[in-house]
Order: sequence, then C-alpha cells, then structure tokens
Amino acid sequence: MKLIEELRSAAIHEELPVDRFDGMSIKSRCQLISGLIGSLKNKEPHKIYGSGSHVRRTLENLISTLNPSEAFIDFQNERFQRFMDELQSAKNSPLLNGLRHWDGVDKSENEKQLIVECARLHQDIYTRSEVVNIHTPYIFTETLSNELSKCFRVQAGKTSSNLITGEVEIFHNIKDPFALANKAGALEIAHHETTHAIQFCFAMAYQSEQLQPSHPLYDDAKLFHTIESSGAYIPGYILKRTELDAYTQQPHERLAFAEGYKLSDAIIELSQ
Repeated sequence: MKLIEELRSAAIHEELPVDRFDGMSIKSRCQLISGLIGSLKNKEPHKIYGSGSHVRRTLENLISTLNPSEAFIDFQNERFQRFMDELQSAKNSPLLNGLRHWDGVDKSENEKQLIVECARLHQDIYTRSEVVNIHTPYIFTETLSNELSKCFRVQAGKTSSNLITGEVEIFHNIKDPFALANKAGALEIAHHETTHAIQFCFAMAYQSEQLQPSHPLYDDAKLFHTIESSGAYIPGYILKRTELDAYTQQPHERLAFAEGYKLSDAIIELSQ
C-alpha cells in the first residue's frame, strides 16, 4: 500500500510513464487506478495546477498495462462463430425472421423482445460449459444517468453488478429517439452490455473458485474480478471528450466495444 500511495501522490504532480508500473501486480495497479480516480473526483491536481490532465494521462498509461489474454480473444472469436451458427439454426429461425422484419418503430415492444432474445442467446453461448450463466434482467429505461455525457452524446446503456450479492442487471436507454429505430445501434448497445454481464459471470466464477488456476481463462476472470472489487473503473464524467481512450481502452471496455460492434455488424448483414 505504501508504494501505491507514493505513486498516487507523485501522479498528482506529473504524468507517470508506463515503466513506473513495472513489477506491480494487477491488484496493485487496479488499486492505483482507483486511488487516482478518487484524486480526480476530489479535484486534488486542479487545486494545485488548475488541471487534472496529467493525472488522466497517467490513468491512460496505467490501463495500457492491463490486457486480456490471447486465450480470451480466441475464446470470444470461437463463441462469436458459435453464436452466428446458432442464430441461423432452425430453433432460432423466429428470432432471425424477426430481425429481418425489424419495424424500426421507436419503443416498439417487438424490437425490445428481439433485443432481449439476442442478448440472452449471446450470454448463454459465451458462458456455456465455462462459467455459471447468471440470470441478467434486461431493463429498458428513459432515466439513465448522464454520467458519460462528457465523453458521449448520450449514455446508451449500463451494466450494474454487485460481487457481494452476485447480481447483475443491464439497462438500455430508450430515451434517445433513435434507440430502437436504429437496428444497428440498438444491437450494438445490447451486445456491448451483454459482454459486460459475461465478464461479471467470469468474475463471479473466479470469486467462487469455480475456475481453477489451470483454466486457460483464469487470469482474465481474475482481471475482471480485480477491476470490479478494486473500483478500478474509470467513469466518463472525470474525462473530457478529447480523452476517450482513457475510457474505451480499459480492458473490459475494449472487449465490450469490439464485441458489440462485431456482433451487431454480423447480425445486420445476416438479416438483410
């Protein structure tokens, strides 16, 4: 903890390069991220220098040292193909047919049902035979927080999870007039947030010791758990629009953005 506090204090005054974090455990790096987030929330660097930009650059350097394994990337690619195969299977023909006849009417119950079915199929396939598929309520709302408004035009979705209760929920913002009318955008939100729910399933599997150290995805489950348990999640409201990388390049966000766009694009092409 002494090293973490020393680095946090140093980062208040200057940007810390990547090599300052050499030899630190994932837990220590996540604790440092959490500490720097607290410093920005409390405006510590602003009170001295009138700006927190150097602290935000340090955060960006820190998150660049946290990466999912090649095994997890391969796992997602394999499950992506399995998802696309199952979407085209006979048992899912009603879902695919519904996607092909997407009405694009804002707030339509039909579109909501299609989104939920896609999300559930996604989560089922990506957890199957690996970790417990935790029931994830999918909630459509018009009252989602605007905490990401400094980075994005609107906060389109949110995944809320709790390691103590083991519960996870997805919130999909439909206040935006194009939230359901835009099929690609709606599916991207759904699969982005579902990727976070899957990450939480892996985090819980690590916590409950369902996954053993010999499992090829053990380190990734540990990473997801450590980010969550340390509060090492960089919120959008402490960033500026020019600092999107500090948000989008967090390992869990990097995976979610990639999978959200990849699945959405593939479904759109298939359902033309």
